[in-house]
Amino acid sequence: MKKLILICMSAGIILSCQIAKEQPEYIIVNGHFSNSDGGTLKFSNLSGFKKTINVTDDGTFVDTLFVEEGSYMAIMDKYAMPMYFTKGANIELSADANDVTNTLIFKGDNARINNYYAFKAKINAELMKSMQENCKLEEDEYLKLMDKIKTDFENELGKVVTISEGIKTKEKRSIEYFIQDQLNNYVNYHPYFTKKENFEPSKEFKDRQKELDLTQLEDYLYSPTYNQMVFISVMRNASARATQDSIPRYEAELLLALEIANDTMSEFLMSQFAEMRLALMKEGKRGYYDKYLALSKFPEQQQKIKDLYASIQKLEPGNVSPKFVNYENYAGGTTSLDDFNGKYVYIDVWATWCGPCKAEIPFLKEIEAKYHDKNIEFVSVSVDYPADHQKWKDMIAEKEMGGVQLFADAAFNSEFIKDYEIRGIPQFILLDPKGNIIKSQAPRPSEEELITLFESLNI
Repeated sequence: MKKLILICMSAGIILSCQIAKEQPEYIIVNGHFSNSDGGTLKFSNLSGFKKTINVTDDGTFVDTLFVEEGSYMAIMDKYAMPMYFTKGANIELSADANDVTNTLIFKGDNARINNYYAFKAKINAELMKSMQENCKLEEDEYLKLMDKIKTDFENELGKVVTISEGIKTKEKRSIEYFIQDQLNNYVNYHPYFTKKENFEPSKEFKDRQKELDLTQLEDYLYSPTYNQMVFISVMRNASARATQDSIPRYEAELLLALEIANDTMSEFLMSQFAEMRLALMKEGKRGYYDKYLALSKFPEQQQKIKDLYASIQKLEPGNVSPKFVNYENYAGGTTSLDDFNGKYVYIDVWATWCGPCKAEIPFLKEIEAKYHDKNIEFVSVSVDYPADHQKWKDMIAEKEMGGVQLFADAAFNSEFIKDYEIRGIPQFILLDPKGNIIKSQAPRPSEEELITLFESLNI
């Protein structure tokens, strides 16, 4: 009998091992967005994973993702949805596309941790909306608010019983980073909103602030808040380093990232800066690219930047411009880039929520008036999200915007926007009458260089 029991136990162990071995290497994510006309759902993590899946016209989606266990971000239009994936999981979510933050609900595997993340994201959204009001509070009231938020987060996290203690420990640290980030916001914005130019936080407030440790790779790859805080810290310190060493600020950013003790974290940071700078720089891309490659030691990160640089090279002057086709025209019907063949085209990529974009509108109207009878078309392409379509129409009418007003087909996911590697707006593009690129990052209407450029082209 004992032998029989042992044989059965052994068989059970073997079977268990086989089951564990055969655990799927993927997760299935599916769901539904009500009030949605479709679009894309973009998944990423802080290690560089990226995948875009389609959302159908009725708001449904399903796909298989081959991912490692960890925290991920999904973006639908302007809404960011943090999630935790484990291999073999079936993740199910639903939300109203017009208000994802307040309606997002997870079911299926990992539902408890993902609903906790959704709760946390909702609180963060509320804080962003009320930032001015909160930053006007006196210190003691603001600290009480932070204590309450921290307690609320910890209480909600305590209800999650389906994750490991290791994940809970990382999340507790992430909560602390979140609070520290909010304290930093108060110090930065309280004097601005209250007009207290000589504001200095009290000793009690300073004691609550902690110096950021720039070596925590585990937190860098788990916590978006910590990741952003490290990035901003290096960016701010780069100004002093640039002055000290008499080098460009963008080079100082790479050097400071390189000096971080954790090599992996250092490489990820350099890659982050390179990705941002190469997309935004107007001049000197080649020199910056060569500098990055000389400093980087990780082939995987190098390849990502090489691919980006190759894509950006397609936007050099003289190359044929990427196209947009059948964008909605505020005046009626649809318009494609080829409709402007034979004319110079000055394109303004903007959105109603973008402050710097709106600041350029008066200058753009002046330029349009000055060149209204010249061989040039002024085209404004809105990358507003579908939910803000009416806001786009209302703002055009309210500000009496001229030129050709177009609405991109998929906001920042539009092929035209992606082909131009646009990472920030406003961005202005100038094309020649043959549809070739003169400048993929042309001067803004508020800059005198624009008129100089037009005059050099005899427009």
